[in-house]
Amino acid sequence: MARRSLYVGGLDPQVTEEILWAAFVPFGDLLDVTMPLDNETQQHRGFAFIEFELPEDAASAKENMDDSEMFGRRLRVAYTRPSSIGAGKPLWADTDEWLAYQEKEKEANEEEKKEKEKTKENTS
Repeated sequence: MARRSLYVGGLDPQVTEEILWAAFVPFGDLLDVTMPLDNETQQHRGFAFIEFELPEDAASAKENMDDSEMFGRRLRVAYTRPSSIGAGKPLWADTDEWLAYQEKEKEANEEEKKEKEKTKENTS
């Protein structure tokens, strides 16, 4: 599957989503421009994600914009990494399922143990 999303790093604090949109739209139709914010300063963190409608447009933008300069800074443009399944979930998200499974296993083992003891008593 061809990739349509790009990571853009090395952004100057003056760069806005509108500026990035204007810089990347010549390569093709954009679906989204996102600049994650720092929780404390509420300023962008120096990078952005840009999603194109077509993979070919993303490839063209990557080829042309990587190592280019914006506001005196060199941009790093690369394809985003595909997210792995469950990557956004906290580590403890599956705890309830795991605990329920462990409880069932424990109950099954106890039942099996009782059956063996019953069989042992009946054969004696």
